[in-house]
Amino acid sequence: MTKSFQKMGLLIYVALFAAFVFFNKIVELVADYFWFQEVGLSSVFKISLFSNWGLGISCAGLAWLSIFINQYAARTRAKKETLVLREEEIPMMPDFHDLRRAAQPVLLLASVVVAYFIGVWAGAHWESLQKFKHATAFGSADPIFGRDIGFYVFTLPAYTFASKFLAATMIFSVLWPMAVYILEGKLLLTSKGPRATPVARNHLFFLGGLICLLAFFHFQIKAFDLMNMQRSVAPGPGYAVVNSYFPALNILKGLAIVSALLLWAAPLLQKSAPAVVGIALLAGGSLLAVGYREFVQKFEVGPNEIVKETPFILRGVEHTRKAFGIDKIEELEFDPRDDLSAAALRKNFLTVNNIRLWDHAPLLTTFGQLQEIRT
Repeated sequence: MTKSFQKMGLLIYVALFAAFVFFNKIVELVADYFWFQEVGLSSVFKISLFSNWGLGISCAGLAWLSIFINQYAARTRAKKETLVLREEEIPMMPDFHDLRRAAQPVLLLASVVVAYFIGVWAGAHWESLQKFKHATAFGSADPIFGRDIGFYVFTLPAYTFASKFLAATMIFSVLWPMAVYILEGKLLLTSKGPRATPVARNHLFFLGGLICLLAFFHFQIKAFDLMNMQRSVAPGPGYAVVNSYFPALNILKGLAIVSALLLWAAPLLQKSAPAVVGIALLAGGSLLAVGYREFVQKFEVGPNEIVKETPFILRGVEHTRKAFGIDKIEELEFDPRDDLSAAALRKNFLTVNNIRLWDHAPLLTTFGQLQEIRT
């Protein structure tokens, strides 16, 4: 009976906590529903609601499933092997053996919390899903990649969201089995470096290879994102980005694939060196790419910025005129005449009445100065 009351009390506490957390959200949803219904836009409310909650729940479920599968695989496979250290290898970590039983439900609960926050974050990006679903071509291509401008407005936000979601999911899918292997004593930091059982090493290397593949897509999306960058000189990428960073990103995409293959080859070769080389290549390449871009900007563009940036400034002006629809304006010469008559003024009285006699900018400054002097 006591255990039943304890379970009932726990359920009540959970229900009260959920009601407290979601109360404001429920009130907000009800208010939005009545407002949209009042203005005759109930369909807009339904689309936003189902897109938000649908995307959030789907992403939360996928994230939790990925974390749980890897945690379960690590816990199951960790029992099959024992980590044997050599005499010169002294463990540099405490023994967590006594905590492993209590840690498993904590990790499971933590995975639910992480999945919940991923779902909340994903649900807030429901507009990206709708933009992708209803993408429309603009009929004008960008000058660098040759893609329709509609791609950057409708499709790229969805790709960016998917890349961030997969990256977050994979990072937590690596951290959870890593924690399990540490608790089970299958992954240790010793005086001679990290040591792991073959099962733990192969599992983590496989997940690391998947992260490297995600880095490939990240570099491609980053190149597209740079088309929207804002600079003080002109909008969009400039000389340094186009001539140094874009080529570097292409090289990084190749390094990402090589790194993934090296991480996956390490278990077959039964060595950790290929994986270390792959990780070092990707990390070092990323740092060199940024450094090379800054070097070109400082030593090649900086001394002669006007000449280097002029083509990109003209390109920015051209596409800005196209965006505002002023690229087809015809310029005409106006020849003012000095034979203005009272009849002409009466005929154009609306134009005359709209002539500004005072320029508001210096007028405000003058009034401000006068007021300051008087006070």
